[in-house]
Amino acid sequence: RAKEFENATQDVEFTPLPDGEYTALIISSEIKTTQKSNEEYLLLTWKVLEGEYAHRHLFDAFFIYNPDRPKQLGYNRKRLSFVCHACGLQEINDTAELHQKPCRLTVKLEEYNGRERNVISKYQPLKPITQTQPQTESLKADTFNGDVPF
Repeated sequence: RAKEFENATQDVEFTPLPDGEYTALIISSEIKTTQKSNEEYLLLTWKVLEGEYAHRHLFDAFFIYNPDRPKQLGYNRKRLSFVCHACGLQEINDTAELHQKPCRLTVKLEEYNGRERNVISKYQPLKPITQTQPQTESLKADTFNGDVPF
């Protein structure tokens, strides 16, 4: 049976997505440790739901433990708060609560170590924010002053 796959080629494309807005949802979340240090980060895997890039994945990392960079941790807490709000949640006890809740992502291309990669620059709810939800100017990382909702 292995002969059936002898001439198989890998047609999967791993190039970054172009700049744009995408409807997506989180399909997995896990805590990881960097290879070079004891820094811990949360890795979210997003799945694009619509359009030409449906079913493609985006990856989003949030450092959650780094004793040498406390400002970076505060920034990532804010970003995670934006994700929660975009998913329609005010508080979470476990990142699994974010799974399968669609929202709108603004994705940009960025060069890193000589290669292009995707960076999620904005998280927005699919529906407009209602009066029962907190009002913010924007759910962009550089303008939100809220705490992490968990």
